Amino acid sequence: MTGQAEIMELERRFWQAMVDMDVDAAIALLDEPAVTANAHGIHHFTPAEYKAMALSEDARVTDFEFFDEQVLFPTPDVAIASYRARQAFTAGGEHVEMLVYDRRPPAFSSGS
Repeated sequence: MTGQAEIMELERRFWQAMVDMDVDAAIALLDEPAVTANAHGIHHFTPAEYKAMALSEDARVTDFEFFDEQVLFPTPDVAIASYRARQAFTAGGEHVEMLVYDRRPPAFSSGS
């Protein structure tokens, strides 16, 4: 059975793909449709929509760190990861750092 450590490793791989601008690696970790819940609300998006956003160059994640990680397993093949993250990014040529709260069901198979 997949546990919290494995789920959070998938989440770290997704965020690292954003830092590395490895859009294909990030997309490989998304379900279709993907969903995220954060301070801006709930957002559903497809891998194609993620790719367009990632390549738009409006903002780019440059660093991150997770805190208060928790993974819930409502059923054996579903995981919901929640955590606080310190993220650094550039937007409009300016460096920004903020603390964010995120919840995202990562894509995984119970056979992983």
